[in-house]
Amino acid sequence: MGKGKEKIQWKNQLVSLVAIIIGVYIAFYLSERASAAKDRNQAKAFLVAMADDLQEDISNLTESTDTLRYYTQVSRALTQSVISRRIPKDSLNAMINSLYLIVPFNPKDNAYQSLLASGKLELVGDFELRSKITALYHQHYGAIRITDDISNQTRLQLITPFLIERLRFTPKGLANAEELWQDNMFVNIAFSMQYSMQMKYQVDSVALVHAKELKQLIEKELE
Repeated sequence: MGKGKEKIQWKNQLVSLVAIIIGVYIAFYLSERASAAKDRNQAKAFLVAMADDLQEDISNLTESTDTLRYYTQVSRALTQSVISRRIPKDSLNAMINSLYLIVPFNPKDNAYQSLLASGKLELVGDFELRSKITALYHQHYGAIRITDDISNQTRLQLITPFLIERLRFTPKGLANAEELWQDNMFVNIAFSMQYSMQMKYQVDSVALVHAKELKQLIEKELE
């Protein structure tokens, strides 16, 4: 009789143990599932915000490349003019203005910086998408930042002081163009600005292409 009770108790304990194991497994499974769902929702929120940021960046880069495309041509015409020593009266103002041109780009990277600060970049599961995000914000936007910094330093320390000192205007416009066109410093500034503007146009154009591609990838991921 005692052996029968002991056998029944053993079976009950086994059933209880199996029930506990199953319960723990179910709880773990539900917890993991809830955590995965939370991660997916968080990644989606980051990507939605990043797409909005990119839309503004694309708009700004489109505007800057349009402006730079025009002034790159003006800057090239200026260097050709100083080489030939021929002063084009009709485009003189545009040429002088090109030396003062500032087209900064300040990316709207709030979503990306928030994603980095959270330490959860891996939430973006698609490797290609994650790689494109890193390339745009580090490589391409970084190239623009460096180009803008160099250009601004050159303009503040060299070009603007020279122009303020040397340019002489009258109600009819620039009065000492012939003198400037023979000034070696002015010639060097003209070539420096042409190179700088061309470089700026190139890095902005490349960033624009990659920003558009990234936005398309994000939108595809969110579908």
